[in-house]
Amino acid sequence: DAGTVGSPSFNITYGMSSPGGKGQNSYRVRIIRVSDLVTLVDTGQVFSSGTTYVMPSGYLTNGNVYDIEVTLWDTDGLSDVDTNQVTANWTAPDPIQDFTATDDVSLSATVLSWTASNLAVEDFRKYVILRKRSSDVDWTELIDLTNQSQVSYKDYTAANTISYEYKIVQYQIIPGDVDLVSNDSDIGSVTLDTDSWFVIGADRSESHIFEVPVIAAPFTEPVQQEIFEPLGTGRKVIIRGRVMGAEGSLQGKWPNDERDVAVAQVAYIRENAGPHILKSPFGDVWNVEFSGPGKDY
Repeated sequence: DAGTVGSPSFNITYGMSSPGGKGQNSYRVRIIRVSDLVTLVDTGQVFSSGTTYVMPSGYLTNGNVYDIEVTLWDTDGLSDVDTNQVTANWTAPDPIQDFTATDDVSLSATVLSWTASNLAVEDFRKYVILRKRSSDVDWTELIDLTNQSQVSYKDYTAANTISYEYKIVQYQIIPGDVDLVSNDSDIGSVTLDTDSWFVIGADRSESHIFEVPVIAAPFTEPVQQEIFEPLGTGRKVIIRGRVMGAEGSLQGKWPNDERDVAVAQVAYIRENAGPHILKSPFGDVWNVEFSGPGKDY
């Protein structure tokens, strides 16, 4: 029947009524794109009494109109042709459910969680997590996740004291066509409410995420720096914002009962080039490398 199809693969069913009760001897199915009359599928004459043809994926594209032409032959060799028209209208995958955002101050991270996609494994492309500051209008892509069974993510790049909003979408593979994206999940809002400095190790291991007891952190007023790329002065990167003192140094002092743990943590970031993440209590987030004896970085 004419109408719409909601999947790039679907069943075409047919039957015949032949004078004298003659049965079906063979069939032929043609799929023709109406916009340019290109024949996408032509089975040729197939000798079979079957009454269903499975339309393979990869031929139809969303929004286009197609003629489906079926020719049937009976056992006397008499034939008849019938044509119906369909419009491809793929249905977007379901939104991801139970999406939440919570703060974990001990890790200086936003913890996101959700219920796994209900798509078939072969149809799943990826999750995309989007983030914005609550005061902003535009969303930016935070990360793509291609493991369908993953149902959580820690955002270590969220700045302290800044209110964020998060959401997640999923992409469905459509053979021969562009991926379909779901509607947005619910929005999760969260703020890392802390006045502490944090260092987050490059491996994101919880044993290498720690608070720095800063007792001196010199800052200058906001400045603008212009960095010119080597391909000419017409291209440049402009950096604006609060910057650390000339040496980029922090002075910290751990209590005696925390000293052994602190030495081990500092040894890790000193011996591993990173990039590590350094966060201030003022909403600043840096990717940093820490130098150590005999190190080039």
